[in-house]
Amino acid sequence: MSSHLWQHGPKWLTTPDYWPSLQPPPLPPMVLAAAVATEFVPMKQAPPDLGLHCAISIDRHSSLTKLLSVTAYVYRFIDNLRTQLQQRLSGPVNAEELQRVSLRWIKDAQQSIYWKEINNLQMTTKQPKTARLETAKFPFLLPPKHPLSRLIILDIHIKLCHSGTNATLTGLRQSFWIHAARQYVKSILHHCVTCHKVNGRPYAVPDPPPLPQLRTQDVQPFTFTGVDFTGALYVQQDKEEGKVYLCLFTCATTRAVHLEIAQDLTADTFLMAFRKFAGSRSLPTIMMSDSGSTYLSAASELRSLMESPTVKEELGRRSVSWQFIPKRAPWFGGFWERLIGLSKSAIKKVLGRRHVSLLTLETITVEVEATLNDRPLTFVSLN
Repeated sequence: MSSHLWQHGPKWLTTPDYWPSLQPPPLPPMVLAAAVATEFVPMKQAPPDLGLHCAISIDRHSSLTKLLSVTAYVYRFIDNLRTQLQQRLSGPVNAEELQRVSLRWIKDAQQSIYWKEINNLQMTTKQPKTARLETAKFPFLLPPKHPLSRLIILDIHIKLCHSGTNATLTGLRQSFWIHAARQYVKSILHHCVTCHKVNGRPYAVPDPPPLPQLRTQDVQPFTFTGVDFTGALYVQQDKEEGKVYLCLFTCATTRAVHLEIAQDLTADTFLMAFRKFAGSRSLPTIMMSDSGSTYLSAASELRSLMESPTVKEELGRRSVSWQFIPKRAPWFGGFWERLIGLSKSAIKKVLGRRHVSLLTLETITVEVEATLNDRPLTFVSLN
């Protein structure tokens, strides 16, 4: 009964000067950093504690896909807090969300490193251009040795079937520009565990002799074609494990590649693969191969097929002759043996130890063929 608080309430109810401030509580630091990550504020010094990287650590993510997915879910959470319950998003992230967070991460990386260059571009007065920005006009400019740049290079390297430095650098420069990118890409690929597992120590061969005449003639693609089989690949067929083989056709002049899946090493199966190759590419003039028993019987049947009346009129002016390299001399077919190694290496890196279905293997084979045909043939310069 003697309590003043019970009888009259808090003191600020009767005294206006003591009324508390009605300002809303501040947002948590992580939410505030993510919300203002992409807003540019001109500054005279680097922002050490502002940006998307302060809310989400790039070093905690092993791939670009995981980083973008986590960031997309964080932004979805922030957007759902600001919208009504009926309009909130749920389920897996879509392509639009991934594209949005990808651009925000690129802006965050640029603002954290190139903040001086951005300030110079935002100012109305003319400032001397930085040398690092003169050659990057259209691609996204990324800083070297940045965690985001490392994840982007690894993502491109994996999408290109773990290709080498030139192919990865070519794929990178289709969308991004990194200063001194070749050395950075080479250092990242040097630590790729999958490439180290598959690639072995190269064999030191002597200096090769001059190329033969058919390798240097200006003719149509696949006029002179080399053919070879890879080792057995294992697939799942009717809940059982089966063997298939990869038949490779390569042009001796353009180094183009055509891959076919053969279910065995019989002559009939090879002839079916040869017919599909000739139908989709072109009918070669000279076929070259190892002197194996499969090719000897296939060449005999092919000669009989060419002499038949049904195809003699069509192939009258273009006959296919078969040439075999010397026995026990695989270096004579080095131009297809090299591509055999690239094809097997790419398939092993993509599949690992998994045994997939025949349809999946055929799809991966087509993708590997497209990657090999899109590979750079010469040194990719910095210009």
